[in-house]
Amino acid sequence: MNDLKEVLKDRFPRNNWNFKKLSKILLEAAERGKYRLDDEEDILFFEGERLLLPKNFYQSRSWDDRLLTSGSDFLMPETIRYLVKRAEEEGEWNPEYAVERYLDEIGEENKTLFLEFFKKMKKGIESCSEYKKNTISGDLIVTIAEELGMGKEKADVIRGEFKKGGIISPCSSRVKGGCLSFEINPSLLKK
Repeated sequence: MNDLKEVLKDRFPRNNWNFKKLSKILLEAAERGKYRLDDEEDILFFEGERLLLPKNFYQSRSWDDRLLTSGSDFLMPETIRYLVKRAEEEGEWNPEYAVERYLDEIGEENKTLFLEFFKKMKKGIESCSEYKKNTISGDLIVTIAEELGMGKEKADVIRGEFKKGGIISPCSSRVKGGCLSFEINPSLLKK
């Protein structure tokens, strides 16, 4: 096994954090699916990177519409569990692998198409994001679906599955021209 601590150092090279502590928390959360956070700095880091999300807000609301409190349980999205486990076992931060494993877990029949959709969303962020580096418009999601030969209904299915897996979340504060924007989990993007 490789050391997740080293992978985190590579991912966050400009930060002077206790990577041993962070990796211990991530590995325990990946194993159990949840972790109780008490330290405010830990909460800000894990929640800000969307590695752990508040239990009471995880799938019911937008990631940007939450109340953070210490001493609360935080859940690790399924895709992040695969991301962390792969980093520990293989020494690589591999979002595509994590998304593919999640799609395997849910038994997605169109796994290849969903994975291509994910890659195009990431590429779309690099060229079209208006608000911050990890948001994408609902219109662009529909455009990607059309490029891949899917209808709007299939785009809705993908959005739903991606939300459940912790890949995306609607942005409650970003509606432009009547169209909702979505945040892609920043831990699934390049730094």
